[in-house]
Amino acid sequence: MKAYEFDGATLSGRLGYDLGRSGGDAGHPNGGGDVGAGVNLGVEITYEADPLEFEATLDRTVGGSNGFVGTLALAYANRFGQFGLSVGPSVTWADGNYMGSYFSVNDHQAAKSGLSKYDADGGFKRVDLEANLSYAITDNWVVQSRADLGYLLPAASDSPIVEEKLQPSFMLGLIYKF
Repeated sequence: MKAYEFDGATLSGRLGYDLGRSGGDAGHPNGGGDVGAGVNLGVEITYEADPLEFEATLDRTVGGSNGFVGTLALAYANRFGQFGLSVGPSVTWADGNYMGSYFSVNDHQAAKSGLSKYDADGGFKRVDLEANLSYAITDNWVVQSRADLGYLLPAASDSPIVEEKLQPSFMLGLIYKF
């Protein structure tokens, strides 16, 4: 939802849902514990200086981790006929509530899981390199793909829950624009 636009800058509100996590999702029974679901409320500021785009987001989870997560991203973005391409890095920071919820292991969890006790603090969580490619089938229908290569930084990766610091992902979707 766009709230304000001025000379290449846009301020928007964000609303989302965080599914949380079951302690077993981390691959260690009772390691890391459960994180309840929550509602994400946030703001996003984007600035476009063709062909570069800058984006800053700050989200607060109400419920679940009760934490803040912020991301700074820079991307090269361009359109080639019906194709759209963007490529760029980002860095994500999270506060102590978020990091503690997802990466800490308390005494009880350590005893049940065999993992080392770990108290996660707030800090830089990860860096990413993301590439997006889209194809506009019509004015309303778009095929969107995204490849992301994320790397967990020590604030998160030092946790005994983490098995892989490098976290690739791929998404392919069909979008309808109103």
